[in-house]
Amino acid sequence: FGWHRTISRACLQMIRQGNPRMKDKREELYQKIKKQDENGWLESEVQIICDTYGLDETKDRDEIRMIIVQQRLNETR
Repeated sequence: FGWHRTISRACLQMIRQGNPRMKDKREELYQKIKKQDENGWLESEVQIICDTYGLDETKDRDEIRMIIVQQRLNETR
């Protein structure tokens, strides 16, 4: 079950890299995602990510949010 950690870490590294404009956009989007998550609007998406990557819903919450951020960024490209 170590493969999901490798994929997730690679995702996080990709998200954290990039040009300053993209970094600002990611940070802004992360704040929106965090707010949506705190309001309970992302539960089905969170569950899918947990099932797919073998992540823990509570312990890996920031990582899950970062995956959602990357997914949303990919959707807008």
